[in-house]
Amino acid sequence: MEEEQNAGKNVGLTAWIVEGIEIQQEQLRLKMEIARHANPTTLQDTNVAKMKERLIQRFEQLMDSAERLFPNVDFAELSYRQGPWTKKRPKKDGDLIGWPVPLPSQISPTPVASYRDTEVVLRIGEANDALQAIRTEIGYKSYLYRGQIRPFKGKNKRTRGWDNIKRSDEELNFQRQIYTNAVSALRALGASDDILAQYQEITKEDMKTVTAISKPNARGQSKEQLAWFWNLDVSGDSENSQHMEECESGNF
Repeated sequence: MEEEQNAGKNVGLTAWIVEGIEIQQEQLRLKMEIARHANPTTLQDTNVAKMKERLIQRFEQLMDSAERLFPNVDFAELSYRQGPWTKKRPKKDGDLIGWPVPLPSQISPTPVASYRDTEVVLRIGEANDALQAIRTEIGYKSYLYRGQIRPFKGKNKRTRGWDNIKRSDEELNFQRQIYTNAVSALRALGASDDILAQYQEITKEDMKTVTAISKPNARGQSKEQLAWFWNLDVSGDSENSQHMEECESGNF
């Protein structure tokens, strides 16, 4: 009976940490949506308000679950590390982007080993998912250059292509920040050197388009050096994307 209860608690703990990680990601989406519109329209303001409402609801549900999972923990008394998306601690309750999410990686000192180890596994998955998304998006952006920019000289058609590339850049920026936060969390959790060695820094140079796709007939493309993460074993992306296949196969 006790083993069944512990198994149920472990499942609940995993789901709770997953929810916390997704809330952090939603905080970043909110931050980027606000930054995207310096002078927002009524519709854009409404969309931001809906995002905030959903985020508040998820926070409330997360804390309700925390009270059941950790009945002896007073989360208001915990010491939190700096949040990933703001340079300063929130000064008011309405600063949803800066609200601390009480994950093991965000609490100082880090709590018991079982909680820490669970988040390590989930952060590895988050980092891998972000790398997969980055590789797929770079392949897609490279394809956009070839299919929607270079063939056209007309302003209208090229404008639509540049709009698509801008959206692709925004998604790349989002996934890069998600990846960086996942790696920072792994460090805070005390992940092993072997784990951390797999996840290097991603530079702006690493995010450039792939010449084999954007300029398929360009000279010297067979010697193009791809970023380190193209050689990382992240399953699933090349199987689902023609652009990824062109990037990884070296089929120049």
